[in-house]
Amino acid sequence: MHQIVKENPNLDFSQTYLLVRLYEVEDTENPGIIQDIIYATNSQNPVDFRDLKSNDECQRILEIGAHDLGYVYKRKRDNTLNINVIPSTVAAEAVFAVWRESPHLAKYRRNEFFDKYYSLIFDGLNAAQMVVAVLIFRYCDNNRKKESELDGIKEHRLYSKAEQTMADILKDYFNNANLSEIDGRTMSAAFRRFDIMERYLKNETWWEENMG
Repeated sequence: MHQIVKENPNLDFSQTYLLVRLYEVEDTENPGIIQDIIYATNSQNPVDFRDLKSNDECQRILEIGAHDLGYVYKRKRDNTLNINVIPSTVAAEAVFAVWRESPHLAKYRRNEFFDKYYSLIFDGLNAAQMVVAVLIFRYCDNNRKKESELDGIKEHRLYSKAEQTMADILKDYFNNANLSEIDGRTMSAAFRRFDIMERYLKNETWWEENMG
């Protein structure tokens, strides 16, 4: 209802009635019970799984982390269009393609991001990793569209380029061609310091020299 009112500010909803079901929760110290009620009451209805997962703790953490990095992470459906806005659907597709190394599934399994593949995509994901994946994904997707118009290049070639770009960045950053030698703690620390974003993804000179 809130979304409808927001999208139609000129309409008069003063005579609109909405059927509401209220639940009295006694165990207020258990925050998970509210989410359980949401899943139980909506899982049998045609509700977008993205909306059902939007209040998960990991989604809230990504929203806060993205804000700290200068981005707006949209956990729920929203029509806002801006280069700094990252819808959760875009984040899921980018992370699935880049970090989870599954561009083929990211392209053709979008309706399962917040259901079947939800844990695979979002478990252990932090905001910096998400932003990196989205920036790479958007760059490759923009080039895919341009190249497709020019010479009909197939999409899967440019989706695979996202993986290669991420690998090349990490190899250069750690000065090590064998990424399997880099332990997870070292990799995570690099993203927490945001060095990779500053040195590569926000560096226009680097983009022009290496991605032009």
